[in-house]
Amino acid sequence: MSKPIKRKNLFVDPKVQSALAIRLAVHWFLFAGITAVISVTLRWFSDPFQPLSNVFTAFINEQWPVLFTMALLLPMFIYDSLKLSNRFAGPITRFRRHIREIADGGELQHLQFRKGDFWHELAGDFNRMLARFRTEEDSATAPSDNSVTEHEVAPNR
Repeated sequence: MSKPIKRKNLFVDPKVQSALAIRLAVHWFLFAGITAVISVTLRWFSDPFQPLSNVFTAFINEQWPVLFTMALLLPMFIYDSLKLSNRFAGPITRFRRHIREIADGGELQHLQFRKGDFWHELAGDFNRMLARFRTEEDSATAPSDNSVTEHEVAPNR
């Protein structure tokens, strides 16, 4: 049994994966910001006559461990999302490369994705299509019994 092929690159489709990482970071910052605003607002509502600077100071003093933990988790979330995105970006990148090779006159080769990748059905459908093309190509190049040779063609009248 062959060893599974390990991924070497985290970014296989930088355009898609960068968009995903940026979106995740934006969501994280929005979540952190909205959570901080809600926390400060609730603290201020509990004693609206205290100076706002005291509210912010109390928030930072009480919530710094949470903020620190959230800041440490962001890179881990992005890294994990990029690893997960490899499971769908990798197969599509391989699929596109396969199509380009065929379009450039390359050989019709079987398409296979890594174990754990998404869209194995896509590879299966593609391979079925290739099998049909091969069958049609083989039948087009095979000589048939009722083929007309050059000498048997009737002259034009």
